[in-house]
Amino acid sequence: MIRKCFICNNEVSGTASTWNIPGISEPKKIGFGYCEKCSLVIQTPTIRQEEMFQYYKSTATYINPGREGKPSKNKIIDVKRQLDFLSSIVDCTNLANAFQIGCSDGYTLSQIKNKITSEVKGIDPSSQSNKLAKKLYNINTIVGVFENFIPNEKYDLIILTHILEHLYNPHEILKKCNTMLNKNGYILFEVPLFENHNNFPPGMFTLEHLNYFTERSLRKLFLLNNLEILALEKLYYNDLYPIITMILRKNIHSENFEQNFKDTFEQYTDNEQESWAKVEKIVLKSTNTNEEVYIWGGGIHTTQLLANTNLLTNLNVLGILDFSETKHGKNLGNFIISKPTKDIIENKTIIISSFASEKEIANYIKTHFNYKKIILLYEGKEL
Repeated sequence: MIRKCFICNNEVSGTASTWNIPGISEPKKIGFGYCEKCSLVIQTPTIRQEEMFQYYKSTATYINPGREGKPSKNKIIDVKRQLDFLSSIVDCTNLANAFQIGCSDGYTLSQIKNKITSEVKGIDPSSQSNKLAKKLYNINTIVGVFENFIPNEKYDLIILTHILEHLYNPHEILKKCNTMLNKNGYILFEVPLFENHNNFPPGMFTLEHLNYFTERSLRKLFLLNNLEILALEKLYYNDLYPIITMILRKNIHSENFEQNFKDTFEQYTDNEQESWAKVEKIVLKSTNTNEEVYIWGGGIHTTQLLANTNLLTNLNVLGILDFSETKHGKNLGNFIISKPTKDIIENKTIIISSFASEKEIANYIKTHFNYKKIILLYEGKEL
């Protein structure tokens, strides 16, 4: 599927490679390109929207079975920061209800319910997240995709945190949000920020993120949708990548922002190639040619790892393991993702394929299994 810039409708040329995606039987061409006019990076070519919806529904997960679905420390900190920022700009005592798009496990809604307004609703494609929201926080959420959602009421607050980067046409999504906002309603907004590329992690160009925004591209997008920015803050040293947080409301407001965007895109892609080469060097330094190994991690990081390195050629990869039940039995290339068990891991070398959860996974393996060695891709060492 080829996408155009959803702000100016210009053609965007993406450099593609072949990806084997968990749960999708055939390899897919995935690429990334930029619209210099709008300072926007988009994923193109990409998989069809229906395939992405199915991937979110059946395979992708933003909850951690090892924590029994409870939020990580970083998520708790991030949600508190977001709501503190909102409260510093908006008189939250006047907010009667709230709706979250991509509400995941319901944790954010639970905090809004506790601190801002008791009437909260949300939508998320994952039925597993729906069950968790009900179990942990007694919050009823809608199972579905926002693109197909037909709203029947208006809200004082809409939460769009770390969701617009996942959607095929953010312009249409914001148009729908505008129809759902009360006259004096607000949007709490946050996305990864494609600025200050030296702070980008390896694998930032991932399957789930279809769009990579700068402040300039967001301002152009909000102008199209009559949304005014009341306040914004940027965090360049956040947990995983730079982020931008904004408080929006309906308005007609225009500003022009020009900058050279080409350098940022090209510098990051160069750094990305160097990062995967470094990861491959770490693995090969810690292993012998054709050594038998398992890869722990059945997500898109492993898709990227295998697409950007020659590890399948240099090692004897026995299989791919993952603790998440939504991935078990799904194919990733020629592999079937399996549940890790003691008999499988006994005296085997394990490569942890994760940037965000590397240490957490390593500690879990050390506690529960007998293994030969664990290779950490980003700590640059073996255990």
